[in-house]
Amino acid sequence: MTSAAKGLDAVGDAALLLGAFRGAAHRQADLSSLVTFLEETASSDLDDAAAPREEVEGRGEAFITAAVLDVPDR
Repeated sequence: MTSAAKGLDAVGDAALLLGAFRGAAHRQADLSSLVTFLEETASSDLDDAAAPREEVEGRGEAFITAAVLDVPDR
């Protein structure tokens, strides 16, 4: 997983995505549904419309890249 953020911001982004994965992995029926849920969770946090204007302007680009794989039990 990579993040546009650095330092503690990157740690927070990673924690957000890992927490969402742990919470949803057991409930999602397929990989596509899981990825959609992760995208929605991360997007809603990264695109916080309620954030102060000064914080948003100085933030730059916000994104998280993650590789999600389905490893068969066989």
